[in-house]
Amino acid sequence: MTNGKLHPDAPRIVLQRFVREAKKSGLTQEAIATAVGERSDSFSKTLNGAPSYALNSPLIIQVLNVIGRDFLDFAKAVEIESIKLYAG
Repeated sequence: MTNGKLHPDAPRIVLQRFVREAKKSGLTQEAIATAVGERSDSFSKTLNGAPSYALNSPLIIQVLNVIGRDFLDFAKAVEIESIKLYAG
Protein backbone atom coordinates (compact mmCIF):
# COMPACT_ATOMS: atom_id res chain seq x y z
CA MET A 1 0.00 0.00 0.00
CA THR A 2 1.10 3.49 -0.66
CA ASN A 3 0.91 4.80 2.88
CA GLY A 4 0.56 1.59 4.91
CA LYS A 5 -3.02 2.39 5.90
CA LEU A 6 -6.30 0.88 4.84
CA HIS A 7 -8.48 3.02 2.63
CA PRO A 8 -11.53 4.22 4.61
CA ASP A 9 -13.96 3.03 1.91
CA ALA A 10 -12.46 -0.45 1.55
CA PRO A 11 -14.41 -2.24 4.34
CA ARG A 12 -17.74 -0.95 3.03
CA ILE A 13 -16.92 -1.88 -0.56
CA VAL A 14 -15.86 -5.39 0.42
CA LEU A 15 -18.90 -5.91 2.64
CA GLN A 16 -21.14 -4.77 -0.24
CA ARG A 17 -19.47 -7.34 -2.48
CA PHE A 18 -19.88 -10.10 0.10
CA VAL A 19 -23.57 -9.24 0.56
CA ARG A 20 -24.11 -9.31 -3.23
CA GLU A 21 -22.39 -12.71 -3.38
CA ALA A 22 -24.64 -14.00 -0.58
CA LYS A 23 -27.65 -12.96 -2.64
CA LYS A 24 -26.59 -15.46 -5.31
CA SER A 25 -27.18 -18.23 -2.78
CA GLY A 26 -30.63 -16.87 -1.93
CA LEU A 27 -29.83 -14.68 1.08
CA THR A 28 -31.34 -11.25 0.47
CA GLN A 29 -30.02 -8.00 1.85
CA GLU A 30 -33.31 -7.62 3.72
CA ALA A 31 -32.89 -11.04 5.35
CA ILE A 32 -29.33 -10.15 6.37
CA ALA A 33 -30.51 -6.84 7.85
CA THR A 34 -33.20 -8.61 9.86
CA ALA A 35 -30.76 -11.25 11.08
CA VAL A 36 -28.36 -8.60 12.42
CA GLY A 37 -31.14 -6.56 14.01
CA GLU A 38 -31.10 -3.66 11.56
CA ARG A 39 -33.94 -2.10 9.62
CA SER A 40 -33.60 -2.84 5.93
CA ASP A 41 -33.41 0.83 4.94
CA SER A 42 -30.81 1.63 7.61
CA PHE A 43 -28.72 -1.37 6.61
CA SER A 44 -28.86 -0.30 2.97
CA LYS A 45 -27.77 3.23 3.87
CA THR A 46 -24.90 1.85 5.94
CA LEU A 47 -23.72 -0.37 3.09
CA ASN A 48 -23.93 2.53 0.66
CA GLY A 49 -21.97 4.91 2.89
CA ALA A 50 -24.74 7.41 3.58
CA PRO A 51 -23.81 10.17 6.01
CA SER A 52 -24.72 9.38 9.62
CA TYR A 53 -24.77 5.63 8.89
CA ALA A 54 -21.38 4.39 10.01
CA LEU A 55 -20.17 0.89 9.38
CA ASN A 56 -18.71 -0.52 12.59
CA SER A 57 -16.81 -3.64 13.57
CA PRO A 58 -19.64 -5.36 15.48
CA LEU A 59 -21.96 -4.96 12.48
CA ILE A 60 -19.31 -6.27 10.09
CA ILE A 61 -18.76 -9.34 12.27
CA GLN A 62 -22.50 -9.96 12.58
CA VAL A 63 -22.99 -9.72 8.82
CA LEU A 64 -20.05 -12.04 8.15
CA ASN A 65 -21.51 -14.59 10.57
CA VAL A 66 -24.93 -14.41 8.91
CA ILE A 67 -23.56 -14.83 5.40
CA GLY A 68 -21.07 -17.50 6.45
CA ARG A 69 -17.88 -15.62 5.56
CA ASP A 70 -14.65 -15.75 7.52
CA PHE A 71 -13.29 -12.54 9.05
CA LEU A 72 -9.78 -13.31 7.81
CA ASP A 73 -11.08 -13.53 4.24
CA PHE A 74 -12.79 -10.18 4.78
CA ALA A 75 -9.60 -8.61 6.17
CA LYS A 76 -7.53 -9.87 3.22
CA ALA A 77 -10.11 -8.57 0.76
CA VAL A 78 -10.10 -5.16 2.51
CA GLU A 79 -6.34 -4.97 2.20
CA ILE A 80 -6.48 -5.82 -1.51
CA GLU A 81 -9.28 -3.31 -2.08
CA SER A 82 -7.28 -0.63 -0.25
CA ILE A 83 -4.34 -1.19 -2.56
CA LYS A 84 -6.62 -0.83 -5.58
CA LEU A 85 -8.24 2.33 -4.22
CA TYR A 86 -4.93 4.01 -3.38
CA ALA A 87 -3.53 3.05 -6.77
CA GLY A 88 -6.26 5.11 -8.36
